[in-house]
Amino acid sequence: GLPVYFADFWARRDEFAPFAAGVQAWAEPASAQDPVPFDVRDRLGEITAPTVVIVGSYDFICGPQWATQLHEGIKGSHLAVLEQSGHFGHVEQPEEFTKAVTELLRQ
Repeated sequence: GLPVYFADFWARRDEFAPFAAGVQAWAEPASAQDPVPFDVRDRLGEITAPTVVIVGSYDFICGPQWATQLHEGIKGSHLAVLEQSGHFGHVEQPEEFTKAVTELLRQ
């Protein structure tokens, strides 16, 4: 469940309790057997909007490897790695997450 999405859920469980209480998730879409996988990596170069790719270093779903692919595929993008976060960087490191977003907005 939910703890695997965080860098260190158990040490900060009380802090994340309100967030965890409001999360609902379903596994069915993730297990669908679509014969044609959704993959548009070859089209990343078409993105022209200012872009920041934000990733938690402990994110096991969309981790640094995938974030690097996005960053390299989107010309002019900025890569922000949140060193103490999993998939929920906006919850685990809100100040650093906000800084990455606001730096993009200042461009």
